[in-house]
Amino acid sequence: MIVFRPLFTLLPMAFSAGLVLAPDTGAHAATMATHPTFSCPSAAPAALCGAFEAQLRKADPALRVRLDALRVTPVGLSARLVWSRGDGAPETGPILDMVMSDRPLDASFFQDFAAELLRVSNLPR
Repeated sequence: MIVFRPLFTLLPMAFSAGLVLAPDTGAHAATMATHPTFSCPSAAPAALCGAFEAQLRKADPALRVRLDALRVTPVGLSARLVWSRGDGAPETGPILDMVMSDRPLDASFFQDFAAELLRVSNLPR
């Protein structure tokens, strides 16, 4: 079970505009330790955040990953990932910029974008 919690309850106010997908502290906490913590800005489309959450299930559970959605328009998206392990210094991946020329962004686009951004970011395994 993934629990959505406002960032301001978990991280400094600098990140208070987003959401964190964080392990539940109840009975499901032991099973959730197998997935990394992921944060997604509240301005990002829910389908984009969901696509990343699904893709990140395969990533190192010790990672803390944040999506920086730099530009979101009805036909394009520019974003990068920022990640760290434990108390390590954050690392920033490359910016990926994709545009749909024939239709608005949809769930299929977000799934493809998430997969490609994870591929080019080369998160540690």
